[in-house]
Amino acid sequence: MPLLQPEFLTQLERLRLLTRRRQRGRLPGFRPARGTGTSLEFVDYREYQPGDDLRYVDWHLYARLGRLFLKLFAAEQDLLVTVVLDASASMNFGTPTKIQRARELAAALGFIALSSGDRVRLMVLPPAAAPSPTTLSPVLQGRRQAVHLFRWLEQVVPGGRADLPRAISQLTVLLRSTGGGLVLFLSDLQDPAGPEAFLALLPALTGQTAEAVILHMLSPEELEPDFSGDHLLIDSEMPAARVELALNRRARQLYHQELSLWLHTIRTRAAAAGAEYLLVPTDLPWQSTVFTELVARGRVGR
Repeated sequence: MPLLQPEFLTQLERLRLLTRRRQRGRLPGFRPARGTGTSLEFVDYREYQPGDDLRYVDWHLYARLGRLFLKLFAAEQDLLVTVVLDASASMNFGTPTKIQRARELAAALGFIALSSGDRVRLMVLPPAAAPSPTTLSPVLQGRRQAVHLFRWLEQVVPGGRADLPRAISQLTVLLRSTGGGLVLFLSDLQDPAGPEAFLALLPALTGQTAEAVILHMLSPEELEPDFSGDHLLIDSEMPAARVELALNRRARQLYHQELSLWLHTIRTRAAAAGAEYLLVPTDLPWQSTVFTELVARGRVGR
């Protein structure tokens, strides 16, 4: 079964990813950027200099002042969108699995970007023991390149333990050479070190003129456990870590308290770093996240 049904592609190609601030692109595209160019957004005047294009002279201003001034417009360039996909073993949990819903969201958001002229690259987080902390795709541009994005996403097999802080450090270095862009981070944010190490690195990432949107993938079983009695819990990423648990009313209360504190910490620290945070329960269809949540937040629009 394809990640996205064909009937949704027509809806997605009418949309575009939105940013909060102007980005520095490298190729002609469809969004305002730093500098000046030839888009329809007027920003200022400057005095004419020999060799300037006379098409941009404001002749009405010349009639009043007797001097030549050029109209300056905001340059429109492409946006580099980096889709970071956590493919650790914990993402293979839930119904549907977190990795499946994350694949669909990555495909939908990547397709939107490619259809609107932006560049897209996929960054997959493999196990922490891997020689490299990430697998990076070539940069794609153009709607026809979506087939390659879909194929890579379909081939992602979750396993092992992803080192989130290490991956963010690498991404921060990478963005220094590409001038920022938009980072879409799809993960359950489950790291043995807790969220602190990951969150502490976010300011360096967003300080590279990059904007970060964290799509926090959690299954309904994690948000509201529906089992009870005595259980042996085994960490999917660290199988040696095991906990015997009697899940009763008191245990549920303590779990919800810890879950609320964990989510509050991530949400507030992400906001302090200038990153956007969105909790994505995986029992909701990806269409709800794209067409409702991200549109309401001003991250997706026409």
